[in-house]
Amino acid sequence: MKTLLQVMVWMLLAAVGGAYGAAPAARAPGVDLVGQWRGSLAADPKTKLTIQFDIARRPDEGYIVVLDSPDTGAIKNTPASKVTFAGGRLQFEVPSLQGAYSGTLANGVLTGEWKQSTGVLPLNLTPYQPPQLSKAAVDGLKGTWVGPLEFSGVKLTMVLAFKPDDANGLSGTFRSPDQGGGEAPVTSIEFNGDRLTARVPAGAIDLNLKLAGDTLTGFLKQPGMPGDGAPLTMKRGEYVAPVFSLASSAEARKQLAGQWSGQLSPPANAPPGTPATPRRIVVSFRTNDKDQFVGAIEFPDPPKGGFPIQDLLLNGSELTLKAGPGGALQYTAHLAGRTLTGDWTAGPFKVPLVLTRN
Repeated sequence: MKTLLQVMVWMLLAAVGGAYGAAPAARAPGVDLVGQWRGSLAADPKTKLTIQFDIARRPDEGYIVVLDSPDTGAIKNTPASKVTFAGGRLQFEVPSLQGAYSGTLANGVLTGEWKQSTGVLPLNLTPYQPPQLSKAAVDGLKGTWVGPLEFSGVKLTMVLAFKPDDANGLSGTFRSPDQGGGEAPVTSIEFNGDRLTARVPAGAIDLNLKLAGDTLTGFLKQPGMPGDGAPLTMKRGEYVAPVFSLASSAEARKQLAGQWSGQLSPPANAPPGTPATPRRIVVSFRTNDKDQFVGAIEFPDPPKGGFPIQDLLLNGSELTLKAGPGGALQYTAHLAGRTLTGDWTAGPFKVPLVLTRN
């Protein structure tokens, strides 16, 4: 699914057992690839293409790589896979281009080769610095911005946050609390006139937003989305998480209150590249200070994330709970004392899950 809901699949896969749908890339001690890199690829004697790598750090300490060429629309916001970085050597594949890159980082330069079925070409890249943001731009953008995004009948809350960095510019994060709340780094932040452009490599997302007072209005674009992308309007202000009061009897509260934990394995039909490592999952229920019975699903290990439980039904010993956008996450289980035995469903994926009360 190469639309906005690619973001949803990205988070749902993380919820099932993967971390953004790819195995972590080992980081070399003391070396950081994060940033934008540019170089020139001689496609033929008369044609040279500017190639850009946007490299961001993953929550599990690996890397995400997205490719672009400012010279052609054929290479635009293109995600890489199987990213590894060890011993100063960066390697990855780009399935959509049927290509691969291998290069060595030394003295601030990535020296390497681009491989396709047509042959092997040298491709060396150096760090690229986008235009420096003015103090007025930094002051106008810093803080937290929140707003809804609607696409294909699904409405999701988006949170964009900026803070000044050590280079008198901005660093940023982007997240969708409805899909687990994990923060993804924002790169390529530029501000011209009243126009903000930025990138979220983890979701292959481009942001193009116009600033007017305390409002950002524009579009979120991913590969495969038509036109300018999905409309997005964000207001300056802190994100306030919704509270879902779960209908429950006194007996149900007694039976479910507390923490339940288990191991969630990735599904057998997960896309290629999804890690085979199980993830720890914690489901908790409590009564808040307003006497509301509330619940949450949490993934405490990197990449951390969580979902409020939106719907709960305990019919005798049969439990059903739902969370996530449109109830895309669902757990149905049989309750027997301190054990829940059932199935966890995330979108099209389904796996068995046993939870034990702590």
